[in-house]
Amino acid sequence: MIEADDAVWPRLYPEFGSLAGFFDALIRACADEGTDVNLTDASSGPIRAAKLRFTGGGPRTVSVSINRNQHGFVLSFSDAGVEAVRGQVEDIRDVARAVRGWLRDQRSAIEMNTTPRLAVTKTEARRVFGDTVELQWWLPLQPFSWASEAHRSMLEAAQHVAELRQLAPILSMNDLLFSECTEPPWSVRVPWLRIISAKEERPAQYEVREGPRDFDHDRSTLLGAGGLDAALALVKEHLPTDLRPAIVGDWHDLHPEVPRPPRYGTERNT
Repeated sequence: MIEADDAVWPRLYPEFGSLAGFFDALIRACADEGTDVNLTDASSGPIRAAKLRFTGGGPRTVSVSINRNQHGFVLSFSDAGVEAVRGQVEDIRDVARAVRGWLRDQRSAIEMNTTPRLAVTKTEARRVFGDTVELQWWLPLQPFSWASEAHRSMLEAAQHVAELRQLAPILSMNDLLFSECTEPPWSVRVPWLRIISAKEERPAQYEVREGPRDFDHDRSTLLGAGGLDAALALVKEHLPTDLRPAIVGDWHDLHPEVPRPPRYGTERNT
């Protein structure tokens, strides 16, 4: 027996009245979408989650929990116990539609990712793409990525520059760097971008820098500044002539002749 929840229900979910009412409404909403589900592992603890499984069986499940701070439902889609998609929606009907897509229609994680506010997990993305350069470009542009709008603008523009698209992008603070390997320590030999102004009332401005980027002190060299197109053109002008497509690995995989130290930092410029 699931008891009525605390003050969160009259405050945020008066339409359900209690946790039990929420679970009942969830089952009905799924039925309205033509999806018959079994409710398992219903919890009235701090998570307040309902795990749904298709009545026809199968390895897929959906965990639905309430947001205690604002009206909404937190979703976790799993396949054989591995979380593939997560996200949050505000309407229980949207929950039911997402449940249908995952359980009944057997949509892929990448297809689910096209739904607003749902995102493929990094684990699932690695399973789909592998540890590839493609994954490095794809992940930051997905919903719930920590990348800012300014970061996304830089990435979207840079991926249309063929010479940069073959490299692995690195996002850090206000910077976008390009590496010849997908893992740290990086190999950053290409000029990189720094956001210096991103105000709504005027176009964003960017610096183009070359050389080591350090957190404690900046030893890089300023090559110029301007709008995004001009900044990318300047990067392209200063590309090394022996630029290589990025490999899956780190700086030491690019330079096997150099002994790999037992401990090393996160960035190396050559």
